[in-house]
Amino acid sequence: MCKSKKCLTIFFLTLLTLKSNFFLARNAYADFTPVHEYELKAVFLYNLGHFISYPPESINSGYFSICVLGKDPFQGSLELATSGKQLHGQPVKLRYLKRLEESLDCQIVFISQSEEPILSNILPILEKYPILTVSDIPYFLSEGGMIRFAIQDSKVRLQIHQTNLNKTGLNASAKLFALADIFR
Repeated sequence: MCKSKKCLTIFFLTLLTLKSNFFLARNAYADFTPVHEYELKAVFLYNLGHFISYPPESINSGYFSICVLGKDPFQGSLELATSGKQLHGQPVKLRYLKRLEESLDCQIVFISQSEEPILSNILPILEKYPILTVSDIPYFLSEGGMIRFAIQDSKVRLQIHQTNLNKTGLNASAKLFALADIFR
């Protein structure tokens, strides 16, 4: 889990960015430049890894794997957000998956909206493993998902289903819970 001041600062700056109606200033005197929704979600997805604690045996494979199951909505922004970075003392490795079976050694799995028709088949399998499940599918939490990116008032909001998260042996930092809408 991220404990350094630098890491926490980066995380909170990311959250401020997420709350900025999808706009970032180019500089103090320039016009605003729109930021693609999934660029923000990519940065946020990476930063979630700092605030989730995992059972030790689930993160000692030599790399920390962030996986996207289904069609990739990030369009290269996830690569930019994770390039050269580490989580839990291991280099981040991105994987793009076509089949659910490939995700069982991932630490974070983003389930794309393309997988919505089979979501009720995916989550019961993943909930047996210490894998953080994240999506932006509307009913994701009620189906057994852990963290959902929701758009409210043109802002990305974080929703966490605490029961779904904890039953897999994962725990979230209190700082993360303080910034999210909590469901049980």
